[in-house]
Amino acid sequence: MARVPKIQREQLPSEHQHHYDAIASTRGSVGPNFAVLFNSPEATGRFAAFGEYVRYQGAVLPRLKELVILTAARAANNAYVWTAHERLAREHGVTDVLIDAIRKRTAPDGLTGDDAKVVRLTSELLATHAIADDTFDAMHQM
Repeated sequence: MARVPKIQREQLPSEHQHHYDAIASTRGSVGPNFAVLFNSPEATGRFAAFGEYVRYQGAVLPRLKELVILTAARAANNAYVWTAHERLAREHGVTDVLIDAIRKRTAPDGLTGDDAKVVRLTSELLATHAIADDTFDAMHQM
């Protein structure tokens, strides 16, 4: 039995069902992570709206967003996120070679250009909770 229940749409008060609908419409479904978060429906709606903006409306190219997501998923050993985004990364032009480098934790070694910059920044931030000046400067040259 789950420690925290997964909330379905019909279990939500009617005034919060629009949050469920918004997540389903932008992501195709409401995954188990959001189903658990719906134990606090207003917070979930706000969290999802922020995520929707960053993921779907921000200025960063979808391909680079997927690189960041895969790099973060690998750093956290998060199989759920990795599985959900490996296909999306390919759809946005991330090559199998690059995906394998992230999976094997050899990236950013051997990468070039924006790919190397994005993977380096993400890896560095997750590992050290800081960004070196040269990494920051490289991002500003993109």
